[in-house]
Amino acid sequence: MKLKKSLVCVTILGIVLVGCHKETTKEKNQVANKATQQKTMTKVQNDVNEIMSKDYKFVIKNMGIPYNTIYYIKPKDLKESDTMQDINTSSYMTLVYPKYTGNNELDGSALYIDINKNKVVNVETNSFSSQSTIDIDANASIMIEKSDHEKSAVSLENFRKIDLGEYIGVDESRINEVVGEANYELTAYNHEGNKVVKSYRLKEDNKLLKNEVLTISIVDNKIKSIKTIEGDKIVKIIKGALIE
Repeated sequence: MKLKKSLVCVTILGIVLVGCHKETTKEKNQVANKATQQKTMTKVQNDVNEIMSKDYKFVIKNMGIPYNTIYYIKPKDLKESDTMQDINTSSYMTLVYPKYTGNNELDGSALYIDINKNKVVNVETNSFSSQSTIDIDANASIMIEKSDHEKSAVSLENFRKIDLGEYIGVDESRINEVVGEANYELTAYNHEGNKVVKSYRLKEDNKLLKNEVLTISIVDNKIKSIKTIEGDKIVKIIKGALIE
């Protein structure tokens, strides 16, 4: 995977994953609701200076949580990061905000907001189903995609019945036998693309678990490990699988 000229494809089906930043309880009151988000989006589409050079918190306060976020981070910066909040401030990122009609349906376009060193550096309106090419530093060789739009999750009850040993070393195409129809919440790749970490939300009794996620590590298209971890340990897993 060449990240100097990375190709980010965001589809209407939401298969591409990325971008959610969970604010603290205090900060949640500062996140824009859907109506404010769409109003601000219209302003920004008419005049990008509405948010140019603003910081990440300003965008979230006025635009709300993005549908997707794509992070590009240098290995040395990832080594120094312990949480996704650390990655927020040390990586180049693109926030994706789809445009909705008055009937709350996708209209086929989206706003792409690029943030570098915690400042908005570029804003574009593009087709939500098309591809957006982003130029970034060649050394930013780790790519992380995170999403807030998809609430599907892996059933913990079903997961406990699986013989995980059967899946270690097998082709990654068999992942669905473990996670069912759940979409991954986060996926991270190294520069070459041969090392990947995917994480999935977990649910028990049809309720999403807040502090536990399922992670699957892949090397050369083979499943290397499958395990559940505390959600705040995901960056540690990414570092261990991709750069350590």
